[in-house]
Amino acid sequence: MMILRLAIFLLAAGAAGAAAWLSMQAEPQQPQMAVAPEKMPMIDVLVAAGNITSGSVLAPENVRWEPWPQPSVNETFIRRDQRPEAASELSGTFVNTPFVAGEPIREARLAATNVNLLSNKLAPGKRAVAVKVTAESTAGGFILPGDRVDVIRTSTRSRDGEESRNESQIIIMNARVLAIDQTAVQSAEGTVLGKTATLELTPTEAEEIVAAEASGMLSLALRAVADHHQSETALLDRTRKVRIHRAAETSVVTVD
Repeated sequence: MMILRLAIFLLAAGAAGAAAWLSMQAEPQQPQMAVAPEKMPMIDVLVAAGNITSGSVLAPENVRWEPWPQPSVNETFIRRDQRPEAASELSGTFVNTPFVAGEPIREARLAATNVNLLSNKLAPGKRAVAVKVTAESTAGGFILPGDRVDVIRTSTRSRDGEESRNESQIIIMNARVLAIDQTAVQSAEGTVLGKTATLELTPTEAEEIVAAEASGMLSLALRAVADHHQSETALLDRTRKVRIHRAAETSVVTVD
């Protein structure tokens, strides 16, 4: 009888201990406090406020300060803590290459507006060549920067047994006028009288123009705006082919 009571007592004590353990496990655990991530240091960088095209003049409204993560700031970037007046200091500079909105401004891609202005207008692979002109040889002075022209060479030829005669021939077609004298923009008056016209040409066309100027007089023929879409500049073939018959033989020779 004593053994039975002892067994019941032990069984009851074990059940009470199990219940206590289960009760402790069911208690809600205190939530752990979230650790806030370390804040990355930011630096204000001068960026483009919108798309800026090549050839435009930079204005204060074209740029803005924008915070950038310090590890991403390049040494070529313009920082507000180093140059707080950079937006006004760079105002009026010339944009050599375009910027997209939000892109950091780099001074290496800017230039003073009076430096290399003409070279920035040249298309890749083209050359600027100046030719001597007069009002008569530039459509009465109505050829302006930005117009397109044909270049005509007039020279005097004399052949054996023939009188000397003047011959004119188009040697360059659809060349873009970059400037008249030192004027690279159209004036409000609408006419620019000058002694030289600067044309945009390929290297081969530049050689042809220099040779043609040494052997004759050059004139510029103004092209219609509707013709500007044609091939930019075309060096015309100055040679002519003549067919010669000798008895039963026929040959073709090339003459100037």
